[in-house]
Amino acid sequence: MNLKDWVIGVAKDSRDTMQILAPIFLMLGILGVGAMYALSVFPVFSDWKQNNPKAITAIVIGVVCCIAATGVTGLIGFG
Repeated sequence: MNLKDWVIGVAKDSRDTMQILAPIFLMLGILGVGAMYALSVFPVFSDWKQNNPKAITAIVIGVVCCIAATGVTGLIGFG
């Protein structure tokens, strides 16, 4: 196996791994922010919400990155 084949293999393996992990982490983030806002009547969650004012922005950026990455991988795989 030469270096080119090894690099291509690593890239494909990491792509396959990220295609599995990215939606899982995205869903966990969305559920976490939802819990933070829905349960903010409790002091623990209220403090969590006050300490993370940019949580929604981070989740939206994550969603956009996942959608962009899916589009790029689709274009690369199609080409």
